[in-house]
Amino acid sequence: MKEKIAIIGAGNMAMAIVEGLLSQSVVDLSQLVLTRKSLQKVHTFSGKRVVMIRDNKKAVASSDIIILAIKPQQMAEVLEEIKGEVGKKTHVVRVMPNLCAKIGESLSCWTKNKAVTKKEETLAKKILGAIGQEVFFGDEYMIDDMTAIFGSGPAYVFFLTEMLEDAAIKLGLTSILARKLAKQTVVGSALLLKSTSEHPASLRAAVTSYKGITHAAFEVFTKEKLTETFFKGIQAGKKRARELRLK
Repeated sequence: MKEKIAIIGAGNMAMAIVEGLLSQSVVDLSQLVLTRKSLQKVHTFSGKRVVMIRDNKKAVASSDIIILAIKPQQMAEVLEEIKGEVGKKTHVVRVMPNLCAKIGESLSCWTKNKAVTKKEETLAKKILGAIGQEVFFGDEYMIDDMTAIFGSGPAYVFFLTEMLEDAAIKLGLTSILARKLAKQTVVGSALLLKSTSEHPASLRAAVTSYKGITHAAFEVFTKEKLTETFFKGIQAGKKRARELRLK
């Protein structure tokens, strides 16, 4: 890519996107400018400092592609700030990535407005492909729903890892060993899941011998309605995503 890219809001997700783009050699540092209200934090990539400024308008004016990596609550304010630097018929791609972009393993759900051309679609796929896998949705409302599952999904996996670690500590392991074993359990399971076409339920069944240890644990999970509780959380996230949607 030769285009210059402005990334507005240099937080965790922006840094993950930058690291993905650079590691895949889609762009180099000279093509990037990031904005951040506070410049106290210095970021370096491959030993080089990334250009970071406070002025959103200046960043947008000098760039071909604008990535708004900001919270939904901030969107109206930022759009008002930069509207003089973009055209009325702006070509917009809306993306819901996740934090796994940092290692090139994001799942990015995306959609577009009618102004986006085929060439721009290809460009969007190239950018998203650099940070993981991408899935297009024709219905923008589906992005809100999927955010509650796949955008927030890494947090749920991290929470499961926390629970495994905490349980191991309660059963007598040191915190260092508990963390090591919890992480490897989750990572190993994820790699196994990725390597096979088997349904997750089939893999779970392979671990769950009748009247065995895992079976005993799942009897409690079922009794306590863990599945229903998890889905209630997803629904709460979906509701919040709809509330934050720009009107």
